[in-house]
Amino acid sequence: MDAEDLRVFEAVARSGGITRASEILHTVQSNVTSRIKRLESELGVQLFRRHKRGVSLTRAGEQLMPYAERVQQLLAEIKNSFVRGGVPSGRLKIGSIETTTGLRLPPLLSRYGALHPQVDLSLASGTPLELINAVLDHTIEGAFVAGPVDHPKLLSMPVFLETLAFYTPASITNVRRYVTQGSPKIVVFREGCSFRDKLQTVLGLWSAQQPRVSEFASMDGILGCVAAGLGFTLLPVAISESASFKARWGKQIAIHPLPGKVGLMPTVFVRRSDAFTSGAMSAFLSLLS
Repeated sequence: MDAEDLRVFEAVARSGGITRASEILHTVQSNVTSRIKRLESELGVQLFRRHKRGVSLTRAGEQLMPYAERVQQLLAEIKNSFVRGGVPSGRLKIGSIETTTGLRLPPLLSRYGALHPQVDLSLASGTPLELINAVLDHTIEGAFVAGPVDHPKLLSMPVFLETLAFYTPASITNVRRYVTQGSPKIVVFREGCSFRDKLQTVLGLWSAQQPRVSEFASMDGILGCVAAGLGFTLLPVAISESASFKARWGKQIAIHPLPGKVGLMPTVFVRRSDAFTSGAMSAFLSLLS
């Protein structure tokens, strides 16, 4: 196995066919086929399923893909470090939970883009669990997630500290009475969301009844339901401090900050401890610190 085998493998996976991959790589089909067969023989697995439309990755092929991408990225980084005199360049793929993306990242990413225009930065979203797994699988190089994170294969850098609050309909003045009497509905993101987990932990500490749950995929959906009196949620206070929130929801939603340490949640940036730190990533970490 060598880097060229992995480059051919990646081209076939992305194009979905031997013929298309050979055109992209400017080589003959027999060369592509022989390299794929050699790679499959060496690994002892089938990497592609053949069908009428071309090929698709098997589970083993999906497992190999992040490594193939990483090898190509490392080779490009090595080349760029000499060709461009060490200027950060190439691709940088990171992830973030939705709240951090909206609250904290726009000025940070804007600053990074201005300082390092040669870097192609991409941002994925997901729950903390999804993002951590993506980092572990080499699908992304790092991610902003709710902390703390303690994992033997990850490095964790504290970046932000969020103060949390209950968001309830504006008519609610005593939030503890509201959430512990009866069975109000919590309006939250899907399973795996740190704020949802924190909310259910706090309700447990307050001996509240098991809440009814309504899941939404967007912040607007959650806040709209709270404003309509359909339930309550737990989110960073900073969301309520934006001009857009005040204009749209200020008169319909009441904010009740959680007291003490229970109301604090750190945001950390995690990355693999054994991963190569590219120039693009080094520049990003410098900006964070």
